[in-house]
Amino acid sequence: MIDCIVIGCRHNTVEFINTMLKNSIPVDGVITIDESVSKKANVSGFVNLAKYIPGNIPIYKVQSYSMSAKEDFFLLSKLRYRVEFCI
Repeated sequence: MIDCIVIGCRHNTVEFINTMLKNSIPVDGVITIDESVSKKANVSGFVNLAKYIPGNIPIYKVQSYSMSAKEDFFLLSKLRYRVEFCI
């Protein structure tokens, strides 16, 4: 079971995760989107989180910004976590 997962795709998501890590709060996974999905959804401030998140934190990419694609439901149903932060 994953304790803490963060959902986001913007610069403030990176800041949030870094603040958690600096305060010894573990982040067990990140759910995000890729650049093509961000362009379709017209996301302001999009950041490729893989460039900024430590390599030991798993990154899961969903297929739709609203996380409503069939593949997204499948992914989310497989992840089990206790706390979720959506930034």
